[in-house]
Amino acid sequence: MSDDAAIAERREQMLGVLADRTLALACAVQERALAAEDAGEMARLSGAFAKLGRSMRQSLGLHARLVAERRRAEAEVKNEAAQAHLTAVERRRTRVRRAVERVLESEWEPQAAEYDGDDADDAPFWPWLEALDERIEDLAQAEDFLDLDPEPLIARLCEEFGVSPPSHTAPGTAPDTTPGATPETARRASAARTGAPNRPDTS
Repeated sequence: MSDDAAIAERREQMLGVLADRTLALACAVQERALAAEDAGEMARLSGAFAKLGRSMRQSLGLHARLVAERRRAEAEVKNEAAQAHLTAVERRRTRVRRAVERVLESEWEPQAAEYDGDDADDAPFWPWLEALDERIEDLAQAEDFLDLDPEPLIARLCEEFGVSPPSHTAPGTAPDTTPGATPETARRASAARTGAPNRPDTS
């Protein structure tokens, strides 16, 4: 707990105690007012009771406001942390994807060269990227995704897709802690390497 949070919690506790004590005093004054035989004494005690009641309402109102402000501040901190996490994950995903995509493109160029003219656009390179996106998406869902060293991760993904990783990410540069591919993503990666899938009909 931060110092500001501890101070806020202490203030809320103090206001709660003050409200409780004010209520107890107000009840005692009210009982004395009801028991008073003199009209003047009753009027005086009634006035004191009214002031105590107003003081208690103010304490309760301030307490509620402080609690709301603290909860709002806590929610903002959590939202900022969550947004920062999402941003960091997206940056890591983009970095890893671009690195592996460059390797896949370099590996695919010789195969794409076999296609002539307009047919080159139909070279089945897209399954590689689709399978890569799915694999990285699976990894990004893990809580420790940002804890993974990106260089060994890039090397590991290149190996999964059957291509040589960049020299600076060669296996052995760091312990492999990358979660294994799921059966489905492994199947997609294997299919992508063969170029077997055809472009889906979007007509």
